[in-house]
Amino acid sequence: MPPCSRSIAGPYAGHYARNRREPSSLAAWTPGARAPAHGKGRTQTINAAHAKAPTDAGLWLRVAAKLIDQGLFALVETPCLCLGAVLNACGHPAWTIGAGYVLGSLLWYLYILEMTRRRGQTVGKILARVQVVPAESASDSQRYPLPGRVMARRLSVEFFFDMAGPLFMAAGWVLARVTGTNPATGGLVGLGVGSVASLLNPAAILRTPRRQAVHDLVARTYVVRVPATAQVAATTPQAARRGLIRRLIVPLVLSQALSPALVFGVVRPLFVEAYVVPSGSMEPTIQIGDRILASKLLPRLRMPRHGEIVMFRAPEWALHGDEHDLIFVKRVVGLPGDHLQVKDGRLYRNGQPVSEPYLSEPPDYTWPEDALSGGEITVPAGSLVVLGDNRNNSADSHLWEQTTGGETQPAPFLPADRLVGNLVWRFWPPDRLGTVLGAAGG
Repeated sequence: MPPCSRSIAGPYAGHYARNRREPSSLAAWTPGARAPAHGKGRTQTINAAHAKAPTDAGLWLRVAAKLIDQGLFALVETPCLCLGAVLNACGHPAWTIGAGYVLGSLLWYLYILEMTRRRGQTVGKILARVQVVPAESASDSQRYPLPGRVMARRLSVEFFFDMAGPLFMAAGWVLARVTGTNPATGGLVGLGVGSVASLLNPAAILRTPRRQAVHDLVARTYVVRVPATAQVAATTPQAARRGLIRRLIVPLVLSQALSPALVFGVVRPLFVEAYVVPSGSMEPTIQIGDRILASKLLPRLRMPRHGEIVMFRAPEWALHGDEHDLIFVKRVVGLPGDHLQVKDGRLYRNGQPVSEPYLSEPPDYTWPEDALSGGEITVPAGSLVVLGDNRNNSADSHLWEQTTGGETQPAPFLPADRLVGNLVWRFWPPDRLGTVLGAAGG
């Protein structure tokens, strides 16, 4: 071996000899560079004592660590989203849901920042046995905590790629609004472009000599495999495989399974549920096939307000034939103590005409039958009056009847305890995504 004019410092010096690119001389060797070779296809051996130095973590090991962390992210994000949904259901604007998402993301990135800065590992990296190391450290004692400038560069780039989909979607939506095109189409195109752009970060791992993602290149860090301890090395290959499964697969499955459990065990029964609209009784506001979200918490907190759209279990006098256990969606027009009339194509509440810009057409009926001569409906305590926006094609309060003792009587009142939820959001189809006129908090 020829004499070496410069020694190689650091615990990973032996590892540098396994890189692919080779500088012209040892004098130009920097951390992360390659040892020169003494012949085609051969690499110089620097020090046999470093034979067990950590190697660079490959793509799939880093993906496994990322998936574990994403499962934990879902556990942090779900309660924050639920908090935003609850605030929205209590009458706050729809942006509170987005604020909940931002809060969860902020807490998550603070966790990533602190864990990586202190020890170079998040929970996912600990379980996957990989670690972030800086390129400019000479020893373990000089490696952590990571410098603030390193963490700032690393996290800012990683955040950009993680959020590329939503960021490009928002940009596409804004651009579509400015140019006068369909915002939903612009948002979907932006989401597609952002999703493709987000793949550039892990794709760099396959193309760089030290298996660095883009944020590693910018921050000058590497992700290496943590050397196995003597106890782990002494185990059999079968035990090692079982340990790998236990460390990677089990936590991943458990973390990913908890999020659906929270959604279907807590969020859906207590807070929010999705419905598909099967009829046109609320057209044009809500059309056949629309998917909507209803706040199930709001009816427990307060009575609906005038003009809000509610879901409720239809009372038996609103059903026909063998119908049972149906969920109706209508608009609240009458609260306890209100006096209602429908005449001359207008709804009157307490003697005053009600502005209803959401109607498909004016009602062509008089209700009650003696409304023209001063008759009116008085809503009793604990009840509501609901009508569809498609007034002339809606089985609502003005048509409900109940037969008692062989005599049929009008039964226009909906007991408040049959309310299921308040409409808060329409999530399908994409071109009508968002709140609707009459949504709680909208």
